[in-house]
Amino acid sequence: MIKKNHSDANIRESEDYIPGRNLWGAFAAIYRQKNPDKNLDEDENFYDLFLSGKVRFGNCYLKNSIPVPLSLYECSSHQHGHFKQDCLVDQPEIWKCQNQENGIICGLPLKPLSGYMGYDNPIDNLKIQNPLTELRMRNHLAYQSFTTGEGGLFTDMVISAQNDFKGIISFQEEKKRKEFIDIFKEELKGGKSLYIGADRDIYGKIKLRFSQETELFVGKSFEERWKNSSNGKLSFSLTLLSDTIVTDDWLGTPSRLEPDLLKEWTGLKGELRLESWFSRIQPIHSFSNVHQMPREEDQALSKGSAFLYSYKPSGSEAPNLLHDKLKQLEQDGIGFRLAEGFGQIAINLPIHWKKP
Repeated sequence: MIKKNHSDANIRESEDYIPGRNLWGAFAAIYRQKNPDKNLDEDENFYDLFLSGKVRFGNCYLKNSIPVPLSLYECSSHQHGHFKQDCLVDQPEIWKCQNQENGIICGLPLKPLSGYMGYDNPIDNLKIQNPLTELRMRNHLAYQSFTTGEGGLFTDMVISAQNDFKGIISFQEEKKRKEFIDIFKEELKGGKSLYIGADRDIYGKIKLRFSQETELFVGKSFEERWKNSSNGKLSFSLTLLSDTIVTDDWLGTPSRLEPDLLKEWTGLKGELRLESWFSRIQPIHSFSNVHQMPREEDQALSKGSAFLYSYKPSGSEAPNLLHDKLKQLEQDGIGFRLAEGFGQIAINLPIHWKKP
């Protein structure tokens, strides 16, 4: 049960993925259990593993899937074979279904897709996946009387135990990767269960299967994605694979990733323009186990937000500078709270560059 919000309600709904911040918190708690005599405020190893950003706990989505970009649209009729298109690079002239049957155009409005898709799904055979969920009802027994009082019936929409999720824990330094594996070898081998989320006495038991092989989160290497999408133009897409916390000059949350932000992160000096975008802002809820109360909300750009940029290099710029800077940006992530899984991005996701 990864609660979508922490309000005091009788009907609760879980997130449909495992946020990196939950794994981050679970491993930090285990580290504390393994080192009860250490003062974590002065423990440099704890700081390096959990606070410095050198180790990033990525979100876990359904195995071999990523969030559907907000730029993907389909016909609102739900009929097989009707219009599906990614609208980031090639936007339709009319935002209505142009599918024809017996010479008659459908004409129904388009609507955005949601859920999760395979790494490299072709647009004409797009398969949307969603985790299996269960609806559970339970009583809350009053203390001492052991009776169900008024408002004591709860309904929980939870993630089913049948789901198989996959995520990546990334390390800036090989030394930290080896230290992490050595400290948590029992948990990483699946010999010990972890508990995450809310109500861990009844929910949240997970087991890990850890692979040390380098696996690409979006299926294709950066070089393949860069080559297949360039088409002789200096244009590129940037898609958020996780919620991303960024701020503007007034410490507010921008509704899009402005070119000035990218130039600040990459050091590019040329002319960078935002050509099109599909984005959404949403609140980030979290809970403090120490204080037993919700934390203050953060605002973030939603996972699936997609942006298309064009770039004109400056005269003195090295030929491969844009390629190198974007590759590094994808590895590093963007924004704040990177250690908790925020700020994962993909450059030139194949779905944006494939026509139906």
